Amino acid sequence: MKGFVVCVITALLTFVVIGCGDDSSEEPTKPVVEIKPGLSGNTYWNTKFGIKITNLPVDSWTVKALGKDGLGFLAPSEENTIPLYHVMLMEPVTTEQFVNLGEGASLKPVIDANIPFIWLAVDYLKDGNFETHNLAEDVNYYAEFYSYDIESKKPVYVGNSAGYQAILDVKYEDWRETLTWFAKGEVNVRYELFVKKSDIDKYFSVYENILKNTTLMGK
Repeated sequence: MKGFVVCVITALLTFVVIGCGDDSSEEPTKPVVEIKPGLSGNTYWNTKFGIKITNLPVDSWTVKALGKDGLGFLAPSEENTIPLYHVMLMEPVTTEQFVNLGEGASLKPVIDANIPFIWLAVDYLKDGNFETHNLAEDVNYYAEFYSYDIESKKPVYVGNSAGYQAILDVKYEDWRETLTWFAKGEVNVRYELFVKKSDIDKYFSVYENILKNTTLMGK
């Protein structure tokens, strides 16, 4: 009887050991997706300001992430102004035809070359509190400051982020600026399309697609 009990216990222990080594119920470990800051293929990750954009028009446009690390660079500014970071510049031209920012990070050389462009920038104020409900007033102030006429304006939504969009007459050789701003606490994310009025329909769909494929982190 004692020998039988020992055999049973031995068999049970063997079964437990084999079972533990072959647990088919465990899910396979999923690979960790590495976040590559900056522009990678048609995807842009800005880990500094919490911006992700997929499906960028890299096949038909030249898309450049600005700054040494692709996360933007601080534009020269006067004292007591909110710091502005140039983040991305996109133009519907080849790399050889691409026109960079001018002296003082000016967009004027691109406009002078008559090239439509999409510009991504960020106002960043440490411990600041940009609020969505202030955006309409901020756009009005922006237009007034530069003496632009507001042709249309409306609230917009990208994912769970609410923003404000306006089309402005910049009064320079029939150029139009479409701006879409998102207030996210310390940052105000700015997507802006500059194009001749006659070409708005041609390029606005690209601009909208970039907005549609944007994810903004933060509150």
